[in-house]
Amino acid sequence: MMNRFSERAPSERARRVGFGYKIDYDAAIAEDEKQIAQLSDPLTVLVSQKLLPAALKAYPDSLVSGWSLYELLAYPEEGRSERAEAFGLSLQALQAWGALLDDPDFGASAPYDRQQHLRGEELDRIWSDFRVCAEPERLKALRGAKASLSRHRRNRALHVGSR
Repeated sequence: MMNRFSERAPSERARRVGFGYKIDYDAAIAEDEKQIAQLSDPLTVLVSQKLLPAALKAYPDSLVSGWSLYELLAYPEEGRSERAEAFGLSLQALQAWGALLDDPDFGASAPYDRQQHLRGEELDRIWSDFRVCAEPERLKALRGAKASLSRHRRNRALHVGSR
């Protein structure tokens, strides 16, 4: 009877190691730890538990995945300064970020200023990879990152020392 391994001799199967690539477990563990730190950050929790639900309540026709951090901080207009201060930003900094993103309601109405443009670029570089997600999605990603971390640590202990 033929099975999926019958085309090769047992000695050839035993000689193969992995799928032809080697996992850098140290890099994978560092990436997992970085992701856990980002998802556990108090600012991420603030966004997923307070800011995103408030924005969705104010704009009920919008989607959860359609929000960026800038939009959560800039809209709705009431409470804008408190939201910006929670992230260590002033209203002028938020306006510079809005000018960079050509936001017609908040930032683009100001005349072009090079210093303001550079400040907006700096803020965009710092906060552009901030993950905006709902609380259930954040918790699911956090569980996945923790499982991935433990799997990578276990596999590093099993496979790196044996080669």
